[in-house]
Amino acid sequence: MLTNYSEWNTQIAQYFISTAQEGTGVYLSVNEDVLADIGTRMVPPVRDMDSVEDFEHSVRAEVVTEDGLVDLSPLNSQDSDGKPRAVAFLAAQVLAAYRMAEDKEISPTNYFERLNSLLGIEAAGRPPGMERAIENEQPLWDMWNSWLLRQGYLPTVENGSGPTLYITLPISQSLVRQADEDKLAVVFGLIGPGSNPDMDVLFYQVSRYKAYLTRHLREMLNDPGTRYESLVDEIYTSWLDWKEN
Repeated sequence: MLTNYSEWNTQIAQYFISTAQEGTGVYLSVNEDVLADIGTRMVPPVRDMDSVEDFEHSVRAEVVTEDGLVDLSPLNSQDSDGKPRAVAFLAAQVLAAYRMAEDKEISPTNYFERLNSLLGIEAAGRPPGMERAIENEQPLWDMWNSWLLRQGYLPTVENGSGPTLYITLPISQSLVRQADEDKLAVVFGLIGPGSNPDMDVLFYQVSRYKAYLTRHLREMLNDPGTRYESLVDEIYTSWLDWKEN
């Protein structure tokens, strides 16, 4: 049975503030493992193997019209609890960013190829119906930022410039992408599965092998700034997943 969009929306919003400390930044850092974890919190729970497919279908059902256009207008509001209705769609955008292949530079083509695939749309470039980002995605991210502030947390969304002005919004939330995890697996092998470092020690060890990593991850390791705690946590989670597999 397909979980409805509203349930995913509520659970995703709650998930990302449930473990954050008040006054700290919150990253909407969604990947397949996160969706599987959130799926187990549903009533009834969604099986791990079905979570990603269930999530993607619920987003498509909510925003893609019968004509194959993306209509975000129903999401530009709040639910009865004051949560932005767009959280699950924003999470879908971040999931598309997580799936991006490694590029030397941020590529709109790379990003929109993943987003269109997630939405079940056969198109090149921006999805049909989303031609003007300033009228589509930007207001939804602004609502997410405002909601975080009202809950006592700090927004972390960043804008790009030029052709990447708006696609940087979701990309800025995906700290460790699939391409990064593939390279991290190589580094973890060098560190050794028998090691048991804590989060900070692992971060230091990974930093020693930066030459093996993607450009995106190297840049964050060189200057993590306010992302430090979130980045340390994501790398450690990747390490635990690698050891389990």
